[in-house]
Amino acid sequence: MRGRRLGISIILNIVITVAQLLGGVLSGSLALISDALHNLTDVVALSMSWMATRLRSVPCTPEKTFGYKRAELLAALVNGLILFAVSFFLILEAAERLSDPQSIDGAVLMILGGAAVIINGFCAWLLHADSRENLNMKSAYLHLVTDMATSMAVVIGGVVMLLYQVYWIDSVITILISFALMYFSAKLILDAVRIFMQFAPPDLDMFGMEEGVKSIDGIEGLHHVHVWQLSECEVHIEAHVALSEDLKVSEADRVLNEVEGYLRAEHNINHVTLRPEFRPRCSPELVITDPGEEHNHLEREDE
Repeated sequence: MRGRRLGISIILNIVITVAQLLGGVLSGSLALISDALHNLTDVVALSMSWMATRLRSVPCTPEKTFGYKRAELLAALVNGLILFAVSFFLILEAAERLSDPQSIDGAVLMILGGAAVIINGFCAWLLHADSRENLNMKSAYLHLVTDMATSMAVVIGGVVMLLYQVYWIDSVITILISFALMYFSAKLILDAVRIFMQFAPPDLDMFGMEEGVKSIDGIEGLHHVHVWQLSECEVHIEAHVALSEDLKVSEADRVLNEVEGYLRAEHNINHVTLRPEFRPRCSPELVITDPGEEHNHLEREDE
């Protein structure tokens, strides 16, 4: 279903991109050409999102144990970079135009800009639900929403130029919209880079999580903790759990299952790997391993 919605959005954006490019050349409007270029980035972004969605469904293999779960994340990063670069280029072009405004046919802007508002609004509506839970779909949705806003500004500019012949407003609209696009695309890029760098989710209270685990009966603390996001919706943790008693394997499993249930319910961590330990050599209060520390228990086990 997600792939079908993306396919419809791609086709509609190809149509409006071609129409706006032709209209921009005929009318002499940089704002309309910039809107067409933004719609062209939509075509690229949506196509990449469609391909990433298809790749995500490819089964895992012994060589690719996570499959292509990060394909969508990579698409989101590339989409953000493209949008940022195009916006920067348009700002430079619009700044040059300010010193030498050109006569523009406002009626063409109104018609093609209005068509783009309708098409992008419809496509954004198609992808809205998926954008809430997936960074790749969020990037595609963001492209569509910002292009819809761009097209609305183009329509308003067309009305002003048609009524008052104020042609410099074409460049002003382009600059304002491009700055907004740079802001949103920068945020998208930073979100994708944060996940690629395997940082913990920004809303995760690491020390609060540790206190919650320590409140479970039979546990002294956590150490050698690593938390990261594999994708927008998949959070992993690996940690060593210091037990207060020397338990049987079956009893230790029961305690670890309780810890896993707590992490899933309270911190939305859906992939948990825990190692139980009794009287570990390292401090049970050490929450995060020092980057330069080699953490293992081989020496203890050989004793």
